Amino acid sequence: MPSLENVAFDCADPYRLALFWSTVTGQPLGDGDQPGDEEVIVELPGGPTLFFNRVPEAGSQGGAGPGCLPGSRSRRSSSTPTRAGFVSVPDPVAEFGDTSSRSS
Repeated sequence: MPSLENVAFDCADPYRLALFWSTVTGQPLGDGDQPGDEEVIVELPGGPTLFFNRVPEAGSQGGAGPGCLPGSRSRRSSSTPTRAGFVSVPDPVAEFGDTSSRSS
């Protein structure tokens, strides 16, 4: 059975959404990822890498996040990933607000 290695989220603000998921998962953003970047990652230990990619129109694919099967390449590779399909997800930043400034 295939396993999921990467999940890509198309969004208007990759850094902000990745920061939200970084807070939720307790995992740091990728090395060197900064506000304004076109792509930001959160690597989950033993799980998929979450890729957050800027798209011209947020929601242009209905909030879809394509998954990549094993053997797919990272964002730094020139290979095209194998698409596993799309999953519809809500925008948690829009729904719950920015969690980066909240104290625990």
